Amino acid sequence: AAGKSDIPTLQQTAIELKACTTQIDLFISNLASESPIPNAPTPPLQIPFRVLQGLSSKAHSVHTHVPSVDFEADDFLGVAAEYAEHAGSLRDLVKLAKLGRIGENGSEEVAMVYAKKAAEELKEAEKALSVLVMAVQ
Repeated sequence: AAGKSDIPTLQQTAIELKACTTQIDLFISNLASESPIPNAPTPPLQIPFRVLQGLSSKAHSVHTHVPSVDFEADDFLGVAAEYAEHAGSLRDLVKLAKLGRIGENGSEEVAMVYAKKAAEELKEAEKALSVLVMAVQ
């Protein structure tokens, strides 16, 4: 069963992802940079899938004026799986961007390739999580 703190955790993680997407250029630059950029957004920890499974019983259908956001409550776990996939890829690409700067073949260009891919995963994770948040509010 979902704990009382799971919905606020979902909401807070969505806020932190949104902060990254609204400053996407700074997010990318920070990942590609050798030294951290002050106040650059960093992605939050991924919400475990078991937490999302626990919240599925609280989900309700979402109907907005944006067809890509609409979904039925039965689709909650499908959207949760999408979020988990994108958030996991984001985590891995952030690590690869950091590793891309070091070693014999490391460079800012290599890091930038991974940083841009991470930004795409970030946007997708943020979209999926925002729908999940609407479904349990």
